[in-house]
Amino acid sequence: MAVALRLVVRPGVGYENLGEVLGIGVGGAHRSVRRLEKARLLAKERREVLRDNLAEFLIHGLRYVFYAEVGAETLGVPTAHASGVADSGRSFVWASASGSHRGEAVSPLLPQAVELPEADPEVYLALAVIDSIRIGGVRERREAGEWLRAWLKDPPRSNV
Repeated sequence: MAVALRLVVRPGVGYENLGEVLGIGVGGAHRSVRRLEKARLLAKERREVLRDNLAEFLIHGLRYVFYAEVGAETLGVPTAHASGVADSGRSFVWASASGSHRGEAVSPLLPQAVELPEADPEVYLALAVIDSIRIGGVRERREAGEWLRAWLKDPPRSNV
């Protein structure tokens, strides 16, 4: 999903950039693009994200395929409701020794996600909002889904 989100904010970016920014290497970026094409989330001939398809999957399917397990309280990088989009009063983090926030641990969709606030803030924010869908209640999922649809319709452009 991180590759799809990166291609939303940086259309047409190459495999080298995808691999470097997301910490997955060139081969990982290539495999991810191929999986996105097979899942009909990316137009093969144009390498363009099919935003309506992606929104549908992120909002209605992702939490079943990539369910989140909430762990013990720890230090980490803020995610989910801590993104400010859908507040539940709870604090969630991606565990990281260098993290500055305390919250309940959630496994990120991308193991290297803890580096994204610096590497690509736009993709970080989108992944954090997606975690609200993965672990939130009805209200949080609705608010996060509305935010994601708007973000996909008029995405920010990353300079990274």
